[in-house]
Amino acid sequence: MSDQTLAYVEKDGTWLDARVTSRDAENVTLETLEGQHSFTIPADQLLLANALPEDGVEDMTRLNYLHEPALLSNLRQRFARDHVYTYTGKICIAVNPFNWQVSKPLYEEHVLLKYLGREMGEQPPHIYAVAEDAYQKINSHASGGGNQSILVSGESGAGKTESVKIMMQYLATVSKSGDQNKVAQQVLATNPLLEAFGNARTSRNNNSSRFGKFIELQFDSAYKMAGARVHIYLLEKSRVVAQSEGERNYHVFYQLLAGLSADERAQLHVPLPVAEYRLLGQSGCVAIEGVDDAREFRRTRDAMEAIGMSALEQLETTRALASVLLLAQLAFEQNAEEQASVAAAAADTLQQVASLLGLEQAEDLSNALTTRRLVTRDDVVTVPLNLEQSSDSRDALTKSLYGKLFTWLVQRCNEKLVDDSAAAAFVGVLDIFGFEHFPINSFEQLCINYANERLQQQFNWDVFKSEQAEYEAEGIEWKYIQFIDNQDTLDLIDRKEHMGVLHLLDEECAIQKGSDEKFVQKVRDRHKGHAQFEVPKRDQMTFTIAHYAGRVTYTVIGFREKNKDTLHQDLSAVMQDSQSAFVRELFPMADAAALGSPPQKGGPRKHKGKSADKMTVGAQFMTQLGVLMRTINSTGVHYVRCIKPNTKNVPAVFDMSHSAHQLRCAGVLEAVRISRMAYPNRMPHAAFLSRYILLTTPAWREAHSAAVGAARGAAAADEAVKAMCAEALAQIVTEHERYQLGRTKVFFKAFLLENLEQRRAAALGVYAIMLQKNALALLHRRRFWMQRQAAIRLQAATRRRIARRAFCATKAAAIKAQAIFRGERA
Repeated sequence: MSDQTLAYVEKDGTWLDARVTSRDAENVTLETLEGQHSFTIPADQLLLANALPEDGVEDMTRLNYLHEPALLSNLRQRFARDHVYTYTGKICIAVNPFNWQVSKPLYEEHVLLKYLGREMGEQPPHIYAVAEDAYQKINSHASGGGNQSILVSGESGAGKTESVKIMMQYLATVSKSGDQNKVAQQVLATNPLLEAFGNARTSRNNNSSRFGKFIELQFDSAYKMAGARVHIYLLEKSRVVAQSEGERNYHVFYQLLAGLSADERAQLHVPLPVAEYRLLGQSGCVAIEGVDDAREFRRTRDAMEAIGMSALEQLETTRALASVLLLAQLAFEQNAEEQASVAAAAADTLQQVASLLGLEQAEDLSNALTTRRLVTRDDVVTVPLNLEQSSDSRDALTKSLYGKLFTWLVQRCNEKLVDDSAAAAFVGVLDIFGFEHFPINSFEQLCINYANERLQQQFNWDVFKSEQAEYEAEGIEWKYIQFIDNQDTLDLIDRKEHMGVLHLLDEECAIQKGSDEKFVQKVRDRHKGHAQFEVPKRDQMTFTIAHYAGRVTYTVIGFREKNKDTLHQDLSAVMQDSQSAFVRELFPMADAAALGSPPQKGGPRKHKGKSADKMTVGAQFMTQLGVLMRTINSTGVHYVRCIKPNTKNVPAVFDMSHSAHQLRCAGVLEAVRISRMAYPNRMPHAAFLSRYILLTTPAWREAHSAAVGAARGAAAADEAVKAMCAEALAQIVTEHERYQLGRTKVFFKAFLLENLEQRRAAALGVYAIMLQKNALALLHRRRFWMQRQAAIRLQAATRRRIARRAFCATKAAAIKAQAIFRGERA
C-alpha cells in the first residue's frame, strides 16, 4: 500500500489524520499528517479515510468507509464549509455553528419555500426537511400517515431549543389557517413565554432549558394548524434558590427588573438593583452579553397578550414574581433556645410579601415559616423551628410558589391553545434535557439521565429493533447486528419488581424516620451485584450507574427531600387563606387536603391525609415519562440529533473528541451500520408495480396493465400481486442479490432505488419526448392546414382581382374600340 493512502489513528481518545507508510501481513505503520507521531497497529484495525468532495457528503450512509472517524471527518468538513445539517439516513444531525451570520441565511423565507412539498433528500439537508416530512405524513395515509413525533436530543448548548422553535415556525408557516393565522401566532407565542420562565444561563449554555417539554401541534381535517397542547417535565425548581457560580436564575426575574418602570417596581416593592437580591446576585452573574433583558421583557409581555392573558392576570403574575424575590430576602434570627423568628430588620419585607400574596396578617406567614403545628389524636402541638429549619421552610415556599406559577402559565397556554374538537392529527415536538454528568450529580441528574435512557431505548427500538423485526416479519434474509441495549439500566432505575433505585427512594420517603443514609445503604445492598451498578469505596453517600453515555456517580445528599418536594401543610394553608383569588388558584384546596386540612382558627386541624399519600417527584416523573413513551410509540417518529462542536461555545471550532462522544451517545454509528448492511429502502408490491411498470418490456406491460391497476386495491400480502412483482423485478433488475422480495414489500439495498428512479426518469423523458413530438406534429399540421387555407383564399382573391382588372381593361378597350368604330362610321 502506498504512503499516499489516508487513514485515521487514535491518540489519547482523539482521532488524528494519518497516512500509511508501510504494512505487512499483520501490521500497518501510520504517520500523522503533521509528521509528529508514528504508530503501528494491527492490520485488521486499519480505518481508511474517504475521499470527500469539497462540501462533504450530505447523507453519511453513502460513505464508502463507515466508522466513527469517517463520520466525524465528514461532519468536520461540512462544518468548515458552513453546512450545519447532515443526514444519516432519516436522522438529521445538526451541528451548532455558534455564529448567527452562518445561521441566519439558513432560515430566510426563500430557503423555507424550497422545502415546501418536497420529499426528504430532494433538497440539501435541513431541519425544514424533517418538519416537512412529518407534515406530509399527517397529510398522506399512503406514506404512513397519522400522528407524528419529532424527537430533538443533544447535550446542553447543542441547539435543541432553537431547533424546536425553527420547526414550529416552519409548521406554522406551511399550515397557515385563516384569521390572519392567529392560531399559529398564539402557538409560537408560547416559545418566548416558556423560555422566560423556564430557561436560564448555565455554565454550558446562555439559554438552557431547565425543563422538558413535548408540544403537540394540532392540525384540523384540512391540515391547518388548529391549536397546541404543551406538556412539561421536571422543572428545575432548586435553581430558584441556588445557582452555581457564573450561572443565572430564570430569565424572567432579570427581565422583570429591567423592563418595569421605576413606579411599577416601587408598587411591587422591588426597587433595589438586580445584584442586591439574594436569588439573583449570589452567583456573580446578572447579565448575559448581547442580551437586552428589557427588550426580552417586552417580548414576554407580548407573548402573554398573544395567548390571551388579561391585564389583571399579567399583573398577578408580576406580583407573584416579586413575592418570590422578596421571600428570599427574609432573614431570620434565633434566641438562646434556638427558636427562630423573622429578623426585626426584615419586618418590612415580611409585610411586603404578605401584601403581594394577599395575606391579611403577615404574622400568619411568619408563624408558618418559623413553627410547625403537629396534629395528634387529641391536640395540636406547635413546635418552634431553628434558624436552619426556618431558612429551609422559606426556600421551600419560594420554590413551590415559582413552580406553581410556572405550572399555571402552562395550563393557561393550554386553555387558550388546545382545540381537541378540531384536531384531526398532531405533530409532537420533544425538547428535553440532554444527558448530564457533573462533578456532583444529584436527584435532578438521575431523573434527567433516566429520561435520556428511555429516549435512547426508543431510538434503539425505532432504528434497530424495528428494522430487524420487519425483516423477520417479511421473511427477509439478513445478518443480525449486535447493538447495546440499555434495558438493564432502565430496570435498575425504575423496575418495581426489582425495587429499582426510584422505587427504593419512594419507599424511604414513605418512612417517617427515613434518611438519605438509609436510602443509599438499601440501594447498595439491593443492587451491588448488578452489571450496571457500582459502589464507590471512598464515599459512602454515593452510588454509580453505568448509563449508555457513560458512568455517572450520584451523591444522595438531599435525594429524599427533593423526591418528596412537599410544602408543609402550615404554609400551604396560609396560601389557601389568601384574599387573592390568583394565589388561591396556585395553591388549590386539593393540595391542602392532600397534606392535611387548613388550620381552624382557635382549634386543631383535622388530619385528612399523610404527606406520603402525595405522589413523589420520582413517581410522578416515571408516570409522565411512561405516558410520553406511549404517545411517541403510537406515532411516526423523526429524529434530530444536535451536536455541540466545542465546549467553549465559539464559532469555527470542531472538537473531534467532544463531538465523537456525542455521536456515540446518539447511536448514530450503529444507525449507519444497519442501514448500509441491510436494506435502507423498501416499497409495497403494488406501489412498486404501479411506479416501475414502464421499465418492463412493452409486451409484458400490455399483458399486465389491467392487473397492475387492480393490484392497488388488493390485500398487502396478495400472492398474485407478489408473483407479478417477482416477474417485473426479474425484468427490471438484473443484479438479483441487490433486492429481496418480502411478504408485502420489496426491499432494496443501498443505491438500487436511486438507480431505478434514474431509469424511470429517463423512460419518462423518452415518453415526454414522444408526447412532445406528437403534440408538435399536431400543432404544425393544424398550422399548415390553416396556412394552406389562407394561401388558397389569398390566391383566389388575387386571381379574382387580376381577372377583374383584365376584364375591366378589356371592357374599356372594347368600349373605346366601339366608340372609334362608331365615330368613323358616322
